[in-house]
Amino acid sequence: MTEPASRTSSDRSRTGDRPYALLSPRGRYPIWTAAALLLVAVVVAPYVPLAVSLVSGGGESWEHLRSTVLTRYVVNTVVLVGASAVLATVLGVAGAWILERYDLPGTRVLELLFVAPLAVPVYIGTFTWNGILAWGGPVYRLFGGTLPFRGWWAAVFVMVVGLYPYVYLTTRAALMSNSRVLFEVVASLSGAGTGRRTAYWRRLWSGVVPSLRPAIVGGASLVAMEVMNAYATPVYLGVDTLSTGVFRTWFGLGDLDTATTLAAIILLAMLGLIAVEQYGRGRRRYTAAGGAPARPVTVTGVARVALVGALILPPALGFVLPMVQLGWWTVLSLEAGQATGVLATTLRTVLLAGGATGTILAVAILLNLAAYLRPGRLMSGALRVAGIGYAVPGTVVAIGVLAVFRSLSVIDQRLFLFGTVAGLLFAYAARYLAVAVQPIQAGFARQHRSTVDAARSLGSGPWRVLTRVVLPVFRPTLAGAALLVAIDVIKDLPMTLLLRPFDFSTLAVDVYRLASDERMPEAAPRALLLAAVGILTIWIIMKPAVHRSEDA
Repeated sequence: MTEPASRTSSDRSRTGDRPYALLSPRGRYPIWTAAALLLVAVVVAPYVPLAVSLVSGGGESWEHLRSTVLTRYVVNTVVLVGASAVLATVLGVAGAWILERYDLPGTRVLELLFVAPLAVPVYIGTFTWNGILAWGGPVYRLFGGTLPFRGWWAAVFVMVVGLYPYVYLTTRAALMSNSRVLFEVVASLSGAGTGRRTAYWRRLWSGVVPSLRPAIVGGASLVAMEVMNAYATPVYLGVDTLSTGVFRTWFGLGDLDTATTLAAIILLAMLGLIAVEQYGRGRRRYTAAGGAPARPVTVTGVARVALVGALILPPALGFVLPMVQLGWWTVLSLEAGQATGVLATTLRTVLLAGGATGTILAVAILLNLAAYLRPGRLMSGALRVAGIGYAVPGTVVAIGVLAVFRSLSVIDQRLFLFGTVAGLLFAYAARYLAVAVQPIQAGFARQHRSTVDAARSLGSGPWRVLTRVVLPVFRPTLAGAALLVAIDVIKDLPMTLLLRPFDFSTLAVDVYRLASDERMPEAAPRALLLAAVGILTIWIIMKPAVHRSEDA
């Protein structure tokens, strides 16, 4: 019994305090490191053809596209992204300020309601609002007329009312870190007299707003990334963007080289947004003043009603009205017997999400384990590189995956996995790996080394320590990561639409297909299921905040 203990003591002297050094003999992990680096190389492989296409140029259709529609694609994308980000920022910052600074009735309900639009994917909101304003919809029945839901204003409207919670969440978190002391200092520096209110707002602008700037820029960048990733909304509303151009080039012209070049342009634009977000943060650092949270301002009368109304209107447009319309369509669909196939599609979607989740979790666990077994810049950088896919639009990832498959087919035709479930799983792993890597990384960090020492001293081998000691400790972390990955896969549309097998459909693809055929009553039950998945996502995000407010 003393031999394992002495061997553990010797291992400890050689490896120092490196986490999980005792999981492998002699503190050497070439196999773990090599396997992890190989997986990272596979995950980032879709971006290699994109970089090559920028140097080599597009395919046969590139010159035609460049001389005819490319300018329109770029201008439309820039304007749509800019307008949506600015207006969503106005709504999100205003809502965060009102909820944090004013004492209003039902604040906890208003907080949950204000982020509810995130539960409805933007493309579902698009189809739903078209039905609300179209002939035979509620607006027609109430007012006897219709409002064409097409073009710029419609696209910007659904993007803003569906995505402003991103800015709200980041700004509200920043506001909550500002203590009462900061606002009291601003008020005391404003002086007294007739110009006090003007001085107060001027001091507030110079004293508080700079501390919110990184959060605001971060939230606006998230909105811009989501708008750039959108495909169903602009194509349904007749707005030509780079994303719609990628689909048209591949499906319409069959030119993968030109589609790859367009996807590379989107990737460059996304990297530009990330650079803007980093520049917005700058080198400044803001430290929240200690003390109690800022005291809410009490308002009464008309001002109180106006503030509550201002908080209710955005979620009413982005969540309540679309859900009511979907519910009504679902009732009509069930009465007409048009809800056939929902169960089969749901089962197929769940099985696909389960396979993708298992694959992504296995890769994330291996990468994190390799990083903790052999800590250093190499594995730390590998983890960061493996997670870049979440900032890349799904359309770009899908085209990159297609380009990789085409290159592999030169070696063996069987490696062209386009139109296979394996190809979909590869694309999901490249895009959503970061969703699993980050929480699992946090779980490894919370693991106490003493438990590993004890297991090794009792003679347990590395694999037994990993499966019986390490992983069970953060089983809740694994469950949370698995749920978030599954939700993302279930709601995914661009990658699934581009890479799915023939006659293979998911809930998201069915909603898009049926809505494009103006068969919204048939699409409504599937859309409601996707909205329920979104509500689950919001609950996961907001549950810690609700518990903190209850404890306070």
